Amino acid sequence: MAIRLCNRTLVVLIGLSTVLLGHATIARAQSFTVFDAPNTNITEVRMINDRGDVVGVLFDSTQSNQVRGFVREAKGSFIVFDATPQATDTEPADINARGEVAGTYGRGFVRDAKGNITVFDAPNASTTFVSCINARGDIAGNFADAGFREHSFVRDPKGNIVVFDAPNGVPVSGFGPAINARGDIAGSFYDESQGARQRGYVRDWNGNFTIFDTPENTFPWVSGINAGGDVAGYLVDERQGRKVRGFVRNRSGDITVFDAPNASNTFVTAINARGDVTGYFGDTTQANKTRGFVRDINGDFTLFDAPNASSTVPISINDRGEVAGSFSDTSGGGKRRGFLFWRDGNASE
Repeated sequence: MAIRLCNRTLVVLIGLSTVLLGHATIARAQSFTVFDAPNTNITEVRMINDRGDVVGVLFDSTQSNQVRGFVREAKGSFIVFDATPQATDTEPADINARGEVAGTYGRGFVRDAKGNITVFDAPNASTTFVSCINARGDIAGNFADAGFREHSFVRDPKGNIVVFDAPNGVPVSGFGPAINARGDIAGSFYDESQGARQRGYVRDWNGNFTIFDTPENTFPWVSGINAGGDVAGYLVDERQGRKVRGFVRNRSGDITVFDAPNASNTFVTAINARGDVTGYFGDTTQANKTRGFVRDINGDFTLFDAPNASSTVPISINDRGEVAGSFSDTSGGGKRRGFLFWRDGNASE
């Protein structure tokens, strides 16, 4: 069924309940798998699905460092691919539990589990940027029209595309929306009715909008929405010298703002169905080294570094709690590598 915008768009301006919390750092047994995509010194992870398949980007040393996509299957085997034989910049963005990959190479593409690729454009688009795909195959992203004005879109599995803009707004350039299993979409936009103020939104599967603001003098960057409608991201806090901080907005509209322990800045990159959030932060106790974290639904943190890492950047967390990302390996001359991380369920304080 095609996804259609409702004729009457509901805009809800919510009153925020903001909570600032500090919680314990939990010591847990930690396990890592480190991997390199074939023929590259740069492996950039983009997403992990619930089966443990990972999708990302590599720079192929056998093809003049051409940008190519890869899938690392849960058992460790790799598939390297290009969106088309002529593509020189294939950038997968997401992979769902069926193994369907969505991404961009100037145009949008979706690759099914058998390797068949469908290429598409948003209507009247000069460029189409795909940011996500959900379990049933709905794809969302942004595009620039012929007049270089940006819009958002959602494409259903049959190829029907609906274009939308948040009320009085345009998408934050270069930062695509997120989609959950129901087809709810969350993102950030510039509200032109308020002097291009940056705000967040949730668009439900019927096309109705909820607009939200993070606390006073902050600018939200939405990075994920889970199946229950909880939204996660980060904000720039003007009250603290433009410090970057994490936030979670629950399905009731309450917003919790948080910092990773000893963080100079906290960047949230993903949220799973349980409400676990992952991301990275600068650790002020370690010369501002970039480290990874998982913050569970109770607000407790697990901090981690990939082996021999000068910087660790988690990008995605699946519903089993497996985290995927990339790191710079000091033992390999700064080689960029991929990792999988998971925590032992037996915690000790």
